Amino acid sequence: FTSNRCTGTGGGAIWQLDGTLDLTRSEFTSNLCDGGSRSAGGSIYLTNVTGGEWDGCSFRDSQCRTTNRSGVSEGGDAYFYNSSLFLNGSEFEDSQAYSFGSGNSLSEDFTNRARGGSLRLVASSLQVRSCTFTSSNAYAKVNVEGVNRDGVALSRGGAISLAVGSSIFSSDSLFQSCVAEAISQDCCSAASPFCSLGGALEYSASTGFLEASEFKDCDSFGSGPLTTPYGACVRNGNGGALYFGDLSSPNFLNCTFTNCDAYQGGAAHLQDRSSPYFT
Repeated sequence: FTSNRCTGTGGGAIWQLDGTLDLTRSEFTSNLCDGGSRSAGGSIYLTNVTGGEWDGCSFRDSQCRTTNRSGVSEGGDAYFYNSSLFLNGSEFEDSQAYSFGSGNSLSEDFTNRARGGSLRLVASSLQVRSCTFTSSNAYAKVNVEGVNRDGVALSRGGAISLAVGSSIFSSDSLFQSCVAEAISQDCCSAASPFCSLGGALEYSASTGFLEASEFKDCDSFGSGPLTTPYGACVRNGNGGALYFGDLSSPNFLNCTFTNCDAYQGGAAHLQDRSSPYFT
């Protein structure tokens, strides 16, 4: 599946509702979902898909992209809603969730969001074994040229973003050089105090279990003005590898974190009464 493109809301190469999706040694390269105000699944978009296995697959250079104000991009490689699958021995490389909004003399504030540079899970569950996630990124940027208007950029999960009771069970996997990045005119809004969350994984009301997995050179950072109406804002990124919010409670066994970087929590950032367990 190479250089395929969709201009709807999801699935640059494959869009599926219900059933099962099994893939063996399949290659997805340079696919694009270019959906306007919402884009999900640069290569694959799944809803209510259960029980499938992706074995020995490769995903490279795929992107979900929005260039509208208040645009939302989710899952540079794949988007899962109410779905469950098993990923084995697969590679995810150079994928991106990209959201950019701009304008001048606007009549209202706006926020652009990027979630899951490689994978975005909503009410979904994945089992992941011996997979690699390399140079995936969630990138959000806003540019505003008006007065008294705010543009906010929010990025979550450079490799994987989980929400609404999702879970991931992973072993012997590698997350390397994954980045959550936000560039914002208003980096410290009262409603959204942090720009980028989780260079590799972002958990929101989610859980799971990761064993013998490595996190290397992952980064979460945001940039904006030195001061805003809400206070100072410099390099405001949280959780270089991991971010936990909304009562998330995953477990980590024999995992390593090396050379990860963020403004707060170089390896991990916890809030909202989240309670991950490391051993």
